[in-house]
Amino acid sequence: TVAEFITVVCDAMRCHQEILKRCNILHRDISDNNVLVVRRDDKARGLLIDFDCAEDLSKEKTDRRAEMTGTFPFMSINNLSGSDVQRTSLDDWESVLYLICWYATIGIEHGTRRRKELEELPIMKWRTGKDVDVARQKRNNLHTEDLFMDNIVRNFNENDRDGHLLKELVLNLRAVLFENPNLGTEYHGTSTMVDIKASRSKPMSMEERLEEIERQLSGLATTDRGSSEQVNPFQMRAGKCADISSTLLIVTEVYWKAAIEIQSNSV
Repeated sequence: TVAEFITVVCDAMRCHQEILKRCNILHRDISDNNVLVVRRDDKARGLLIDFDCAEDLSKEKTDRRAEMTGTFPFMSINNLSGSDVQRTSLDDWESVLYLICWYATIGIEHGTRRRKELEELPIMKWRTGKDVDVARQKRNNLHTEDLFMDNIVRNFNENDRDGHLLKELVLNLRAVLFENPNLGTEYHGTSTMVDIKASRSKPMSMEERLEEIERQLSGLATTDRGSSEQVNPFQMRAGKCADISSTLLIVTEVYWKAAIEIQSNSV
């Protein structure tokens, strides 16, 4: 059921965060093959397994370049892009988001949808193609909440009971990952590079805009508006990964409790 699925996934990420906190081990391969379903007192619970791709963050690396790891359909944008931004727990949380979206789309309680129907959905482009193309597709689908809703969430399987919980969960996970209120709006979205100076500049009045055009035509454009300050929002978020991950865990706890209650009431 949806409640069991949410319980299992949230259990796996609780395990993920505990191992990271206590052992400084980052899993780096969150996928459907590595989340194990177990039964306890007739209730579904989850375990995180297979640490073959894991990294011991306490060990000093001679080569700090990020490497591509994980299961292709669930890899983070940062991972697929071949970015030199160091992998953090946020990449694993992003993988969880993709995992939930995939199963919410194909259906959890009533089997998978027909292949022909699935092939027409944008989410299928997360599963095949070149790394950079899949990264671009994910960026386009998740850049804003509206894009995420239109391309992904609206295509969730409507036959699953309690499916609204899946929609709420992924919307909240995406918001914390890509529109975190603790970071400025210039760091929101899924762009891999933004011009901070341009995003912070005040809007020009019509008079100022005309003056700026005249200066540009005469070769006297102001250095203040002409210069740029390029930064990678993924790098900024990576620097705040501990705080953001804590918030993500709190979000999953809310839905974990709701799912456990649904399971208890259905027994």
